Amino acid sequence: MTANSFRAYFCALPCLAAISFEGIADGGDVAVDMPSYRMSAKQPSFASDKAPVYDKSPIYYDDKYVSEGTVLPVSKYQVDVFLGLSYAYDSNTRQLPNSEGSSLGVADFGFTFSKGSESGRGTFYGFNYTGSSFFYEDSPAQAGRDNLNHRFGADFGVNGSKTKVRFATSYFHNSGNSLDFADFDREVRAAESDDFGFDLSVVRQLPHGSIEVGTGYSLRDFEAGTLLNDGSGYYGDFAWFYRPGFAPRSSYGFGVRAGSDNFDRNGDQEYVTPSFRWRYRLSGKTNLYSSVGQEFRSTSGLGGRDTNNFVYRTGVTWAATAKTTLDLNSYRTVSPSYVTGGEDFRSTGVILVMSHQLPGNFSLSTSAGYETADYFQTGLGGLPSGREDDYFRLGVNLGHPLRLTDHLQGDVSVFYNYNENSSNSNLVEFDQHITGVRMGVTY
Repeated sequence: MTANSFRAYFCALPCLAAISFEGIADGGDVAVDMPSYRMSAKQPSFASDKAPVYDKSPIYYDDKYVSEGTVLPVSKYQVDVFLGLSYAYDSNTRQLPNSEGSSLGVADFGFTFSKGSESGRGTFYGFNYTGSSFFYEDSPAQAGRDNLNHRFGADFGVNGSKTKVRFATSYFHNSGNSLDFADFDREVRAAESDDFGFDLSVVRQLPHGSIEVGTGYSLRDFEAGTLLNDGSGYYGDFAWFYRPGFAPRSSYGFGVRAGSDNFDRNGDQEYVTPSFRWRYRLSGKTNLYSSVGQEFRSTSGLGGRDTNNFVYRTGVTWAATAKTTLDLNSYRTVSPSYVTGGEDFRSTGVILVMSHQLPGNFSLSTSAGYETADYFQTGLGGLPSGREDDYFRLGVNLGHPLRLTDHLQGDVSVFYNYNENSSNSNLVEFDQHITGVRMGVTY
């Protein structure tokens, strides 16, 4: 693993957005590993709106043509161990209207283990662990939170000549401390929680398209003192894609996503989302994808209301040059609230992630996101808040790799994050600046 790939994977460099759009099929509702940057009850399905890496014609693996029945070389085990140290200043450690700032040090550490290639023929599996320990100069800035984050993840899959099966699971002990662009959460802010989820997907290639099925479960359990609503949910997703002979770079599909959201202080909710899905592989450098649908959501319990909502997800991934890449995504989703009782919220947003290789082996990464959210009543779990938010966030990272030995790679970077939530409720407004420097090594 090179220093550059280490930065992209680990994301303790705060402005690198750990946004994963692999295998998303949301039936029109955008539940993603990250535009939502929340562990919601709508986790992504791997029946993907975005084309699987092997969704090509004829058969390709790792971008190389192979005939059916070809036995590819088996990948060896790969183990990477990494350690990083950061020093930063956070102007609003608790993301409150009048919170104080503090200097802090962060130690991040972990490892990854993998065998096989997810884009190659055969079996692949892996697991990983990442820990982050936060040390604040001022104890009030820590606000009694645990200073240690834990992330565990594992995946397993089998790629046949026409069928791909993948299972992935994760656990995150979230202390509410973060320097990572992808971890900042407009609604729950710096709250402590334990998050768990898993996803199972099956993709079957057809002569002119594919059948893609996914299912999953998620749970978010907040610490008692946060006074937030615990939430859990499951989903199932089915999609059929057709690739016409006159347009082999395009896939047109129809999908249905159904599931349930169960949040405290909210009635249990069930939803069904039929959607039109489209993918277009313009070239090896450009991919477009979209999912547009109508969500039908019902809420049980006294005063429960049924709602219909237009939901969508669109995006483009573009390698503009050999040194510049761009990923632009927009979305509109509906979800129960972790904060208020008897309410859902609609969120509409856009996220842009860019990376550029500069002269002198420097790399510049920029991430920006904007989201609007409006809350509406779905039951009698509480008083209607009428809350409306406008959330903006920005992350910038300038890094340089260091080759220490043949097996020991390092990097040094400076970073800046900005988060601002404007609302018609003064209690949830905040702005935050984070500036720091980080040094890391990987073996």
